Amino acid sequence: MLVARLLYLLRVITGLLLITLLAGAAGFAPLAGLPAELRPWLAAGLSLAWLALLPWAQRRLQRMDELHQWINARACVAALASGAVASAGVGSLQALGYVPLFNQLWTFAALLALWGIGLMVADWPFHARGEA
Repeated sequence: MLVARLLYLLRVITGLLLITLLAGAAGFAPLAGLPAELRPWLAAGLSLAWLALLPWAQRRLQRMDELHQWINARACVAALASGAVASAGVGSLQALGYVPLFNQLWTFAALLALWGIGLMVADWPFHARGEA
């Protein structure tokens, strides 16, 4: 049981590191003085890498059992609803000039954090009883 949880945690950390590396490459490469002629290639490569995550995530979700699919769906719905409200609020403040414009990767990071929190909340009753 402990080994399975450690392997699960290792997979989650590996996925988060991959996403962090992709976001870091997208956000910091232009700031590092990357030549302008290489930027379209970087944009294409990063776009393909992000798109490659979609079928991978779909396969992972389909391989989960019904309970874990339900937990993930519940967490995603909560993250989407919270993220949409927060995005609308921040967008309104930006339009009024109270909040400066910022990179959309921060919005992505916030949605990912909200999903992670939602996943922990949705999973908590099952871990509290020792079922998951």
